[in-house]
Amino acid sequence: MADSKPLAPEEIAAELQAIADAIPSGPEGHDVAARLEWLVERLIERGQLGPGHHGLARRVKADHSPLRVHLTMIDDKHAVKGPDIDCASLMHLCKARCCAFKVPLSKEDLEEKRLRWRIDEPYLLPRSVEHGYCENLRADGGCNVYEDRPAVCRQYDCRTDKRVWIDFEQRLPVETPYFLVPLGAWDDPTS
Repeated sequence: MADSKPLAPEEIAAELQAIADAIPSGPEGHDVAARLEWLVERLIERGQLGPGHHGLARRVKADHSPLRVHLTMIDDKHAVKGPDIDCASLMHLCKARCCAFKVPLSKEDLEEKRLRWRIDEPYLLPRSVEHGYCENLRADGGCNVYEDRPAVCRQYDCRTDKRVWIDFEQRLPVETPYFLVPLGAWDDPTS
């Protein structure tokens, strides 16, 4: 596009982080993660990203390592208090974007044995290959395991998360990633 301005380094970093978040989990994402790591390193070499962005490359590599185990350290998830956000009233805007993020379980979750996790990525909540969201998300935006949801879900605050909102106060969401099927557009046997 002839009229577009070059992106600022923080905008490039935000775009790369969004790409990193969209990389498939497991072995199929390892090659994509390696290529993204290479790209970040080249952008740093060219001066388009600062040296501080080496951390992004390391996170991408670590997040897609075939042998990584994810576990949240928390004693009592039921004692976790979340932010005062009316998710149901925002769902038509944000499209449950947070329900597509990687969510690690805790030791408590594993001991309760109420939540499934990915065998190829212990101990993350599984995401559906059909729609890209957490397998516990219903097509109507509800959660099948709400009472048992992990601490990460309980305490998550989307208001300043650039993966969800351009501007929370103005109710301007980011564009829904291409790999997510819109809410309600998939077969939901639990509805």
